[in-house]
Amino acid sequence: YNPWEYGWHSYHRQSHEGKVFRWTRYPNGDGFLTYPGEEIGIDGPVPSIRLVAAREGVDDYELFYALRKALQNSSGRAAREARRALEQVQVLVEMPNRGGRYSTYMMPNPEKVVQARIAAGRALEELLRQSGK
Repeated sequence: YNPWEYGWHSYHRQSHEGKVFRWTRYPNGDGFLTYPGEEIGIDGPVPSIRLVAAREGVDDYELFYALRKALQNSSGRAAREARRALEQVQVLVEMPNRGGRYSTYMMPNPEKVVQARIAAGRALEELLRQSGK
């Protein structure tokens, strides 16, 4: 079905063990990373929220990695701020986590992720400015 018109897919037969089959219909978003853009006037695919979130995760990793690397040969106020920013990131995620479908158990305040990104970005900017890079 057209994902822009219907909030579900067509039914399909499925079986977990290959013996007993049943008809299943999944809601939009289940396993899809992109949607066709032509229906809404976009030339090319439109990213799903899953793909956007995955990209944000990659961006976060690169930011925090760059901050940790820049911190290795740094000292002073900027280095203290950078360490504080990395500590702020590390307390956000508990590994292993309990999993499950309720994200509020794993992250009760998603705004803290945004705050950690901002703090890490500012700290990295200051470290790079001080090092002349």
